[in-house]
Amino acid sequence: NDTATTEIYTLSLHDALPICNSIRKELLPLLSKRYNPGIKNSLCRLSAQLTPVYDSLHNKAKVELKKYILAGNKKSCVLDISRLLKLHPGLRSEIIRLVIEDVKGDLRGITYQNLLDIENILSQSSGWTCLNLPHGLTVTSEHNCLSFYGPASLPDKLKAENTADSIRGSFQIGRASCRERV
Repeated sequence: NDTATTEIYTLSLHDALPICNSIRKELLPLLSKRYNPGIKNSLCRLSAQLTPVYDSLHNKAKVELKKYILAGNKKSCVLDISRLLKLHPGLRSEIIRLVIEDVKGDLRGITYQNLLDIENILSQSSGWTCLNLPHGLTVTSEHNCLSFYGPASLPDKLKAENTADSIRGSFQIGRASCRERV
């Protein structure tokens, strides 16, 4: 199930414990019995191999992020879309995750599908696109700017149009100026 997989991707340790316990007590024994008796060892080896790769990607994203910020503070951030699009998709995704974590304070409630939606608005070539994400996070794209706003930093111009409480993960298309919203 893709939903379950994407939810695990961003859950906090506390929230993930019931899912982890279910995987450990139910799914792994089933996989071990039916398909691969060494599944636990295989997953441990895979984790050991991927952990340094992810750590390296995360550290690279922290360094690179500074090069792509056009404006921002702890409650909002504006990135250069044309430069972001030149990055490897993995590095770009990690930079976006870092920005969300910085603006929102954590990644709770942000799913893999939300990250795909952000990738989708990066590829929009014209107009203004607004994406309302969980917990009042708003992402807009216009004039080569990808802007992230926390609930407290949403510009007045967007507040009237923002329906983050009623439509999660929705797109809105309209007109506005990136410079006016920074």
